[in-house]
Amino acid sequence: MKTFQEVLAEALRVTREAHLPPHLESVAFEKAIDAFSGTPRIAADVIKGRQSLETENATQDNPIDHIASKLGIDLSLVEEVFSFDPETGIQLIVGVRKLEIEKTAATRELATLVAGSRQLGGIEDWTQARTIREVCQHYGKFDTANFAATLTQMDDIFGFKGKGSGREVRLNKPGSEEFKRLIVALAGNAK
Repeated sequence: MKTFQEVLAEALRVTREAHLPPHLESVAFEKAIDAFSGTPRIAADVIKGRQSLETENATQDNPIDHIASKLGIDLSLVEEVFSFDPETGIQLIVGVRKLEIEKTAATRELATLVAGSRQLGGIEDWTQARTIREVCQHYGKFDTANFAATLTQMDDIFGFKGKGSGREVRLNKPGSEEFKRLIVALAGNAK
């Protein structure tokens, strides 16, 4: 029989490999624990020494708090640009009129904001290009002919892995500084 630590490690691995939307990750993780341990949720809680998973989830840190802390900026600035709900995950809430008008420039901003929020918020280490593309489409800033080229040209703030539809980006140090600058500018209407 597996130890509970082994069950947790296996459940975490399977959940990460599934590449689920953030709002589904915690539910999938809980279900994976149940599946791998063969024990009902209450027994898992007793093994972990916790009263309930609901209490554990209620005390988890908010990704927006992580972002503010890691960037060393006021939480209220981050809350002007992002919101977080355990059901829907972290969301970009800035108005489209605050973004650059030209699609390439707006794509750069959105890519930085999406990758930065997910990575500095502790959601993931690498952000998939398709996640950025979906946000660009939502904001009406997606340029089919130039999206991939725009991301590739962002090598000043991103590291890359993978190719094509499987491409992923990771913010580097100058990228984190650009992310911070964008939050401050968008929150303060400085654009």
